[in-house]
Amino acid sequence: MMNLTVLIYLFYGVVSLGLGIYYTSWWFIALAGYYLAIWFMEASIVRNITRRQNRRTELEYRRMHKIGAAILIMDAVLIVVVLLGIILGRTVKYPGIAIHITAIYDIVIVILAVYRLFHHMGDDSPVIVSSKCLNLTLAMTAILSLAAAGATRFLGELILRRIVIGVVGIAVCGLNYAIGRYLIRLADRDGAAKAAK
Repeated sequence: MMNLTVLIYLFYGVVSLGLGIYYTSWWFIALAGYYLAIWFMEASIVRNITRRQNRRTELEYRRMHKIGAAILIMDAVLIVVVLLGIILGRTVKYPGIAIHITAIYDIVIVILAVYRLFHHMGDDSPVIVSSKCLNLTLAMTAILSLAAAGATRFLGELILRRIVIGVVGIAVCGLNYAIGRYLIRLADRDGAAKAAK
């Protein structure tokens, strides 16, 4: 299941980048960068899981810390994207059926994130926790993408588009910030406890 998720992230990142270049859209290019960064982190986690089955090492806690820091950096970029969406009052007009394809993708990503959140419920491995947090971060970003696309496409008034993009953007960026801080604190606390043993 995890390898399928990694392939989905890669595919959507490449498709978003292609659409961003084709339509010269900062929104698609920013989301492509976000998805490709998460794909890279998730791929490194999958590689770590297949190499070190259930062995918690100091390296895993350091990687968890780095992933938390990367989520915070990506969240800062996402804040800029949300601010641009609020200022401009739009994100991107999805051509043709692209909005429907994006909606299907976003719903699949949210379902996969919820599934993975509960699938390894009792496992407190730093690798599994990092993977679940990355999936949750991406699901939140997918919700923002879907809300922004829907607001741009279906809401006629500029003020309503700004409100939708702003409210959903603040909620998503706040949750992603909390996820990044959680990973850093967990890595520092559990990594220090492991080193003390």
